[in-house]
Amino acid sequence: MKSMVKAIIAGSCIIVLGVAILLVALGLNGWTFKAHFDTKEFNAEQENNKIIVENSVGSMKINYYDGEKVQIFYPQSSNYELNITETNGAVRVKSPKPKWYEFSIWWTNIPETVINLPKDTQFELDLTVNAGSLRLLDGQYSKIRLTVNAGSLTVKDIDCDTFSAIVNAGSMRIDDLICSDIFTGEVNAGSLNAKYVACPRIIAGVSAGSLNMTVKGSKSEYNISARVSAGSSNISSQTGTTDKKITANVSAGSLNVFFTLGNH
Repeated sequence: MKSMVKAIIAGSCIIVLGVAILLVALGLNGWTFKAHFDTKEFNAEQENNKIIVENSVGSMKINYYDGEKVQIFYPQSSNYELNITETNGAVRVKSPKPKWYEFSIWWTNIPETVINLPKDTQFELDLTVNAGSLRLLDGQYSKIRLTVNAGSLTVKDIDCDTFSAIVNAGSMRIDDLICSDIFTGEVNAGSLNAKYVACPRIIAGVSAGSLNMTVKGSKSEYNISARVSAGSSNISSQTGTTDKKITANVSAGSLNVFFTLGNH
């Protein structure tokens, strides 16, 4: 009987504590479960050629438009505001990291942030997704560096000089990529799926997770250096008929590289 009484008392204390925490969190959220967002606009004052993004919640989209300077449409609420700055030719966009009690942000469908880039400028991109999602659409760039620590990143119809993709967790998807110099894909966990990649030099590394690629061109064109410590790979070392190269290292996980002569 005493043990039952103790259990009831302990359970009651847990319930009271939970209610207290909920009330505190609700108070910190302005006594609402949903955040109200207004749409704000940023217009760059300088000439810029580099975009640095760190997204930790919500969704973002980057594309070109018929304007002359960087333009950003973004949501803002009482406890959600992007940090946007421009210095030395670079525009930096950083989303806030909601605190544990800010469930009005975690549980709300945050409107998408849209970053418009002037089509007459070739930009360098350094994009990081810690959570949430980011889409990079239809454009010609110089250098692209992408990092996904969680969440998702989508790339579609891109032409660039160098392309670097690092997936530490979460997922990245690439559709139709032309790279004039080098493509680097590194997966430490999660997944990287790249379809219709055209590039003379490809470096692929998998420590865990999976990397799947479809390369435009014939397999016979490529000089392949493949090393597998553990895990699996569907390609092996070979001598090609051109100067094109693929370097592959698999420590664990899986790497699959396929080849196609058509556009799709």
